[in-house]
Amino acid sequence: AIAASAECDVFLSVGTSSVVYPAAELPDTALASGACVVEVNPQTTPFTARAHFVLQGLSGVFLPVLLDALKSGV
Repeated sequence: AIAASAECDVFLSVGTSSVVYPAAELPDTALASGACVVEVNPQTTPFTARAHFVLQGLSGVFLPVLLDALKSGV
């Protein structure tokens, strides 16, 4: 997961508190490698201020919308 985070173009951080390590370092790894980082979470996290995009709400609501947008090429 660390290697994939360092090589991705887009990183989705979904439904995590961003405080449990080593998983909490993955968005930072992606960010440091130049990836666009999107956080989807009902609450703010320690990472929220650093994310490129923050979708504050339930992943069950936002992820289908994101998937539909990707399918339609928006």
